[in-house]
Amino acid sequence: MLLSDIDSWNVGALHSIAFELGDELETVEGVASDLELISRLPGWESPAAAAARGKIHETGVRRHHTGGGDDADQSAGHGRGGVRAAQ
Repeated sequence: MLLSDIDSWNVGALHSIAFELGDELETVEGVASDLELISRLPGWESPAAAAARGKIHETGVRRHHTGGGDDADQSAGHGRGGVRAAQ
């Protein structure tokens, strides 16, 4: 791909895709948050519970290290999903 190819990109479509992916990300983050709460249920003690808690924690840590939030994008002047709104 050449830099000149960017001129032919449909910015509206890219913005729409970014918006939709942002909604999907919010859904996944909500599920991950719910799983974290579930992992703290009292009485859930077994080797399988410990393994599940480990995976839930691992997923949460990975989400934070891969930029699960939009703070950096928004502070850089980008809208939701990291795509600058068309002007």
